[in-house]
Amino acid sequence: MDEDPRSCDDMNTSEDDDYCGSDGDTSEDSSEDDTDDEGDDGHHVDDGMIRYALNRVIADDGSLSCPPISNEIGNDDFFDEEAAGIDGAPVGVGEFVVPSAVFMELSSKAMQPLNENAMIPSRSLWNDASEFEKGMRFMCKLDIQHAVKLYSIKGHRRFVVTHSTPNVWIVRCKKYLDGCTWRLRCSRRKSHGMFEISIYAGPHTCIYAKLSKDHAHLDSTVICREVENVVRRDPSTSVPMLHQIIKDKFSYDVHYKKVWLGKKKAITKVFGDWEESYKMLPRWMTALQESNPGTRVEWRHGEPNANNEVVFKWVFWAFAPSIAGFGHCRPMIQIDGTFLYGKYKQKLLIATVVDSNSHVFPSAFAIVDEESRDS
Repeated sequence: MDEDPRSCDDMNTSEDDDYCGSDGDTSEDSSEDDTDDEGDDGHHVDDGMIRYALNRVIADDGSLSCPPISNEIGNDDFFDEEAAGIDGAPVGVGEFVVPSAVFMELSSKAMQPLNENAMIPSRSLWNDASEFEKGMRFMCKLDIQHAVKLYSIKGHRRFVVTHSTPNVWIVRCKKYLDGCTWRLRCSRRKSHGMFEISIYAGPHTCIYAKLSKDHAHLDSTVICREVENVVRRDPSTSVPMLHQIIKDKFSYDVHYKKVWLGKKKAITKVFGDWEESYKMLPRWMTALQESNPGTRVEWRHGEPNANNEVVFKWVFWAFAPSIAGFGHCRPMIQIDGTFLYGKYKQKLLIATVVDSNSHVFPSAFAIVDEESRDS
């Protein structure tokens, strides 16, 4: 069970946890005068003006032209035509529609716009050039962690984590014991599910006399986010080029291994994990055979390792239509392959034949470790 964020430390938050989910009482009884001779400001209202305004909702054929009131709140008793005296009958000449009881009981306060804070949750407006504020919200814990890291990198400061759970994250300045009072507490709110800053004491008051070439918080996770779009556009972007991008943006000469790990995480995030992709192959082939009856699939695995996991070597498959059409093709097979770009340098092979119309006809496919007589 996750620890309640309200009891994680002595820094108790204010009782504003569920303010977005609570509804204020705006359904007070109307105490307005039921007479229609005077308006809210005490001035006399002409009866002719009322007839003119009400006759505007009557169509030429005598039927009501105003659209029916939709029941958006799910209350079937919100609008009852029979109780309101509206039966759909044409209105005679010289008559006007009497407003329903629901319309007469609406107070002016109920028609005012609702409080925006009660309808739309506030979003974090933080950027790497601004300060944090109490009440800022982040979609998840990773977002607030990334923001604090960028803030520390830009300001050439460091922080330490004093408390971390799935629902609470508390950090303070590394020089807290030397007098710097910078600290931040963020927790997940039950009312909206996002992480919200409940305590913030900043900015930093400490001074670092000497700056290092690298920064502890400029880790592979931060680099992954910074180079993700670059890797998405061109996965073959070299590590030295990504290293230069990070150096130009943050003015830190980070270690080569950090950039390499950052690129690896970015590729995994964009294209998926290499090992997980191979683990999905058996299920994918099974689904292929179920949706294409008659499809042949053959596997070749290595010996199981210490974790009882088999090592993939190659897989061969041929679709049922290709098997059926192979007998009507010329007796000559051509095999070609292409390299798979990724962590594992394997090859995708395709066997093709020529049909009676002199068209290339694909007959079988295979993923192998190398082109050999066995494969």
